[in-house]
Amino acid sequence: MDGARCGLYRDRIVEAATGPVPPEVWEDLRGHLSGCPRCRAEFDAVRDVVAWLREVPEPPVPAGFWEELDRRLQRGAARRRLLAGAGVDWSKAGKAAALAALLALAALRGMPPPDETGSREVVSPAVQALLPRVAELAQAWGAGLEGEGDRW
Repeated sequence: MDGARCGLYRDRIVEAATGPVPPEVWEDLRGHLSGCPRCRAEFDAVRDVVAWLREVPEPPVPAGFWEELDRRLQRGAARRRLLAGAGVDWSKAGKAAALAALLALAALRGMPPPDETGSREVVSPAVQALLPRVAELAQAWGAGLEGEGDRW
């Protein structure tokens, strides 16, 4: 059998080796396996691994594990719903964060030596002109995260 056709059967091989499949899927797969030694070997290997894994005893789970897992999953789902409903434009928030990081790096790298009075002109006039927009973007980004800081 040609390799391109075999690719169509990869998911079916795993599906059939791990559990029941509809009769029409099994018949189609069985027909392919009978004419393709490579896929037959893969099917046999997956089936053997699955059989071995089913024989491995389940490890003991600490008391309260499943309840804690469920609680954390529910909290994560609630957080995703909250953030999705907040209308946060994550592309703009990401750009604002990147811009803030770049501005901070530029300020640190481009820090001039102190003048005779000991003061430093840290931020260039061009950067100073951008700061109100950066603050506005950061504020919009932060509005979507209020109350989330203690959870992260």
